[in-house]
Amino acid sequence: MGVGFHDDVDLIPDKRTVSSRIDSESKDSSRRAKMLQQRCMDSVAKMRETFKNSRPILQHRISQLEIGETLGRGGFGEVHSLRSISSEDGEHETFTSMALKQIRGSLYGAQRLQAQADLAKEAEFLRALSTHPNIITLHSTGIIGSPDFFLVMDKLEKTFEDMIYKEWKPLYEQRDVNNSEMKLSKREIKKENTRNLMISQIKLLIEVCSAYSFLHDNLVLFRDVKPENVGIDFDGVAKVFDFGLARELKEEEQVSKDEYKLTPQTGSRVYMAPEVFTSQPYGLPYDVYSFSIMFWETLTMETPYSNLTKAQHANFAMLNSRRPPIDPKWPKNIQQLLTSGWSRDPSKRPINFMTTDQLAFFPCLAPAFAVSA
Repeated sequence: MGVGFHDDVDLIPDKRTVSSRIDSESKDSSRRAKMLQQRCMDSVAKMRETFKNSRPILQHRISQLEIGETLGRGGFGEVHSLRSISSEDGEHETFTSMALKQIRGSLYGAQRLQAQADLAKEAEFLRALSTHPNIITLHSTGIIGSPDFFLVMDKLEKTFEDMIYKEWKPLYEQRDVNNSEMKLSKREIKKENTRNLMISQIKLLIEVCSAYSFLHDNLVLFRDVKPENVGIDFDGVAKVFDFGLARELKEEEQVSKDEYKLTPQTGSRVYMAPEVFTSQPYGLPYDVYSFSIMFWETLTMETPYSNLTKAQHANFAMLNSRRPPIDPKWPKNIQQLLTSGWSRDPSKRPINFMTTDQLAFFPCLAPAFAVSA
């Protein structure tokens, strides 16, 4: 029998039904909010138990801050310059070297609550780990659990990505220009400039290595190593930032040496290790793989796999273990580090890549950087 007019009337809810449904959805939303907030607080409490020696951090209300221009936006957060912070008695302290990170205003509901929980976890990582000179310093936070939670951190001049593509690459492309006064041959000028550029690159890579080594010593996996997530401060010092995907490695999640049951396909595709892409257990060697790709990108000043689609990259790099081409003119020790660092087999990646032992001597070997004819 077909549905007639009178049957159809029952399909239209009356005001009481709508009101009841709204109340129910509101209660569900409230329960989810409380659960997420509690999960956030529990996570923070566990991290504080792990990092017992974390330094105390000041807390402020958003109303105490004078916020300046927007410096950048990501998927869930945004960063602004911070002009001043007022104390409880109304006194203002002016800042020129600090920035504010908070959740984007366009996020609502469960998505916003999850972003707040992630930001609170990031705050705990930084509270425990930002004593390292190459990790961004956390100076203050909002009140944990408040809807407008925020972080006050160092203000950075630029990113490592900016250094590669806006400073080093243009410098490299102009390395033969305006050098007539040096009274060197074109070949000698090319060698000298290329060597000096590589030394500058290696110097900053050493600082980045030092930060990741420190994280690994504390069993923290970063999971998003890439030039975008390294900043350069106004003194030219590298600072690792954005701990949104960082994860503390726990014994109960370990399945074998350097392998843990963690969320698959986490991170940025181009820098993602094969075991993460293919949903296998993974651990600290993931960061070593990502850093190796970043290392190659720094020296070549080219975007890795830029000519491949997502599907082609998955087939080329993840399934068939193909890697970016290594310049045969590079020092042999760099070639060997890259080859082992991005090995398909995580156990063959040198965890001590993340210490400075294998990198610190490069600036002392200036002649090794000379480019052959």
